Amino acid sequence: MEKAKEQSGLDEDRLFEKHSGGIITYADVFISYSYRDDKIIPLALSLLLEKEGCKVYLPKLFSRKKGKTPTKLDIELTHSALSVSSSLVLVNGPETTRSQWIPWEIGFIAGKTGKVCVFDVGDDEKKPRNSEFLNLYPKIHPLESKIIVDNSKSIMDWVYDKDN
Repeated sequence: MEKAKEQSGLDEDRLFEKHSGGIITYADVFISYSYRDDKIIPLALSLLLEKEGCKVYLPKLFSRKKGKTPTKLDIELTHSALSVSSSLVLVNGPETTRSQWIPWEIGFIAGKTGKVCVFDVGDDEKKPRNSEFLNLYPKIHPLESKIIVDNSKSIMDWVYDKDN
């Protein structure tokens, strides 16, 4: 993350803005996260995945913020990005279970490709409660600056493996 900030000359907010949203024609990975959690985690994960050759879609914060009602355009942009995404990585932070977007995003990709995995953030004490269903999905872990799914496959091998 520090290297990306240094190379771009941007602070975290501007770096997030630069790497999120937009109109896409395909993505290997859609990153799902709660706006209530620290946005540096999905941003850092996005940068790591891009380093591994993944085309990543990181949703903008737009109307996900508390008290704002999603607009039709917000929903259309998210639907469009999910429609062209091959997989989803959930950033499982302390506020995950409070998100109204995350279940929709998971359900969309689970029904479309079945390729959903979870990146747990923080220690056990900060993990969301009532999220047992997330144990149904494989976990991803950084290993020597690479992203590994279920301790066995690279993220790109997992995304395009038809058997899993």
